Amino acid sequence: MVSEMNTAFNFIAEQAINYEKIRAESGEIAWKSGKNFEYRVRKITIPFFIDKQISGISSQDLLKLNQLLISRGLSSISIAQYFQDVKKIFNHAEIIGATERIPKFPKIKKRSVPRGGFSPAEYRRLVVASRELSRQLDHEKQRNHRYTAGGVYARTNSVPREMEFVIRLMINGFMRPTDIFQIKHKHVKVIKGEFCYLRLELPETKRHIQQIVTLRPAVRVYEALKQNSFVKGYSDDEDYLFLPEITNRATAGRLISMHFNKILNHTDLKIGSKGQSKSMYSLRHTAIMFRLLFGQGIDLLTLARNSRTSVQMIEQFYASELKSEMNVGLLQSRRGGVSISRRYLSVVSKA
Repeated sequence: MVSEMNTAFNFIAEQAINYEKIRAESGEIAWKSGKNFEYRVRKITIPFFIDKQISGISSQDLLKLNQLLISRGLSSISIAQYFQDVKKIFNHAEIIGATERIPKFPKIKKRSVPRGGFSPAEYRRLVVASRELSRQLDHEKQRNHRYTAGGVYARTNSVPREMEFVIRLMINGFMRPTDIFQIKHKHVKVIKGEFCYLRLELPETKRHIQQIVTLRPAVRVYEALKQNSFVKGYSDDEDYLFLPEITNRATAGRLISMHFNKILNHTDLKIGSKGQSKSMYSLRHTAIMFRLLFGQGIDLLTLARNSRTSVQMIEQFYASELKSEMNVGLLQSRRGGVSISRRYLSVVSKA
């Protein structure tokens, strides 16, 4: 028989956290998923149920948790994630025999707001701003332990030269930010022939292992980046493409995201037309959206596979902001007409 102490919610929750860590270490789930689970459970869920036995938690208690999350201004997506965490804890408790029943959970109506992308003009502004900020000088007197991360000076007004390459490669490469943080030179193969592109053999992300084929402008971007890496002494196969001097890639990822936020703030593009906060993920959104807008007759399955996502995700999130009139040229195109894809390549090449 399980003791009373071992059926306390906080005790079971800690066990569930450790189990998720084991799953992350084995590669069953993403490392970030395990960390997010731990963060949410420790931040709100454990404190809320701190005095309760897990078998004594009722549907009314779960409704109160829902009300708390709403009062804190969390989105429906975030609230649903919290309840998924609680359900994991209950499932773990049921497996180890700490409870014989799982209460009924409240229904959370998810209202997904796409991150939104950038227009061609906004994309150019991002590239120009990244160049300007990379040339900006910072005051040496600010350099101290409070302004470093992973041994690298972080709290500056400027951004590294690589940020322009980050933006342009993501727009032409369909990658997720997590791919950008982990990509090494060994993952990139330059293909030149009838078609010029990069073949990306990236580590698995979100259970996707397919290769990515980039657009032609990505070749020129990578060659410039490779030259920049060579000058810095980081052009070997095992070197990372971006901020290679930082071995802790979680730290590198935070720095790259922080530098991109500087660029967003500099261009006043941080907030989208629907009030959503733009992030590096918006670059991936833009890459897919540009293909839908300017790619001549591309089918969603091909685009989804090359972007390492699903057709459903493209329809639900990436294509949700497209209007019929945006693609009026494709709707009214005819065989032998002007290539829409040529117009697209000119858009992503000029920045």
